[in-house]
Amino acid sequence: MRPNRCWLLALALLFAPAVRADDEPKFAPKYDKPFSQKWTTAIKQVVKVLGEGKPKDPVTQNLEVSLTVTWTPGEVKEMTQTFKLKIDALALKAEVGADKVTFDSLGKADDKNPSDGFLRKLVGVELTVTLKKPDMAAEITGIDQAIESLPTEQRAAAGQILNKDALARLVELTFPPELEKKGDAKKKTGTASLGALGAAKTETTWTHDGAKDKLVQVKVSTTWEFEPAADGKGPFQVKEMKDPKTTFEGLLVFDPAAGVKKVTLENKGWKRTLTLVIGKDSVQAELTQDYTLSIEPALGKPDMP
Repeated sequence: MRPNRCWLLALALLFAPAVRADDEPKFAPKYDKPFSQKWTTAIKQVVKVLGEGKPKDPVTQNLEVSLTVTWTPGEVKEMTQTFKLKIDALALKAEVGADKVTFDSLGKADDKNPSDGFLRKLVGVELTVTLKKPDMAAEITGIDQAIESLPTEQRAAAGQILNKDALARLVELTFPPELEKKGDAKKKTGTASLGALGAAKTETTWTHDGAKDKLVQVKVSTTWEFEPAADGKGPFQVKEMKDPKTTFEGLLVFDPAAGVKKVTLENKGWKRTLTLVIGKDSVQAELTQDYTLSIEPALGKPDMP
């Protein structure tokens, strides 16, 4: 299967003890039992090529990817904790113009869908995740081994779904740093690779916002700044983005008795002007995007401890 270039672009774009004066619970989860989650990322993009003689009709593309995963705690050391991360299920919906791709590993195999076979091979994959204290930075291994048997083009598409940087961001939202009391905040910076398109500098801030109905509310804010590849290669490149910085806002809800209940993050109505290089042509385009992410317990499976 030859992945659609716009689809690949859309994929690139997947807490010390102290005495508290009040009775606000702290955010300090323990990870000593297996638990399962469902991660869902949805992106809607509208791309309009600008300039005279260019197509006037914008191209709309929608992408939704859901991963159901199980975490199994492993070795615990003073400054690290290791987990096995298993992919239990995968669902994907992609629509670019008139082209549509759908897949659900819980459904029957579809011989007419060229993506079906290789996507099913991703189900059952086990990765090793090592969290490094105190900021719970994630190190993920096993991705290359999981996709090495796939043909080259399928391996590229699978590598977008199992993108190491994108997975690390999801993992770090699942395991943020501890926050002792209301008003406490911690930050984490990083760089996310977007392949041949470039990279993004990220800074995520978690802020303890008190409790509501005995559930800890943690505000999540991620600043994202795009940097085009200095020596971009390939048939599709983003040469320049005007005003390359944006912010994603969300909320983490934590039950002291049961663990993380839900994480949400979104950025809607984001609009930027891009300079795109497609083959030998350079064009101006307007990109409008809506992004939403949710992490929640998987139905019928163990909740986070």
